[in-house]
Amino acid sequence: MFVECKGIRPTGTIPFFVGSSVILYFVIWDLSWLKLEYKRSVWMKQGRKTCHKALEVYKDVEWCDALVGLIHEKNNVFSQVFRVTEKGVEFGDTFTEEDKESIRKLAFENYNPPVCIS
Repeated sequence: MFVECKGIRPTGTIPFFVGSSVILYFVIWDLSWLKLEYKRSVWMKQGRKTCHKALEVYKDVEWCDALVGLIHEKNNVFSQVFRVTEKGVEFGDTFTEEDKESIRKLAFENYNPPVCIS
């Protein structure tokens, strides 16, 4: 399922060589990042000194390396939604600030992973 923002809808495919574990790690990491970004939005509105930050990726982590490779590939979902900068992974240029805020809020309100207590 994709969030459609003002007619922007990814149309690419996910390359077959990407394992499901890479996708799963990225989804969890990305949703957690989006939740935190929404909190930062709220804090900024409250006057706190903070700013939005890119999703950090680490070269020595296999799934991070695969994700960066996916984003650099042409004609796939990841390359249409995200871009890689020196700071990390960010939204692509096709999204307005309003779109980004809507996506952050959607993740914040709907992604609630179970708490593991040992």
